[in-house]
Amino acid sequence: MTINVFDSDIQIAPLLFIPFIENAIKHGGNKESLVKNISLSLTLIKPGKLTFAIVNLSDSTNDIIDDNKNGIGIENVKKRLELIYADKYNLEIEKDKVNFKVKLTIDLNGN
Repeated sequence: MTINVFDSDIQIAPLLFIPFIENAIKHGGNKESLVKNISLSLTLIKPGKLTFAIVNLSDSTNDIIDDNKNGIGIENVKKRLELIYADKYNLEIEKDKVNFKVKLTIDLNGN
């Protein structure tokens, strides 16, 4: 885990990252294994630009990126981002045979 945020004045919507962390724990890797390999980072790129990234091993039997099989967690985050941050964020979700990756960048200054 990497956290590089040193600006105490930064404010983000509460609980915004929780669904991504829950999905990484719930869907990450082999369901029989209690050990999860999750990489998480929260970084302030420049004043007011925050980046959250999480990567976990992909469960090849689970298509959580498929809209027909999605739970409500990721869809709710997308709706909240649109309501709160409108055109000030970028959300990338990628799944391949090995990893499930989420990268969220929010421009908290609105620039």
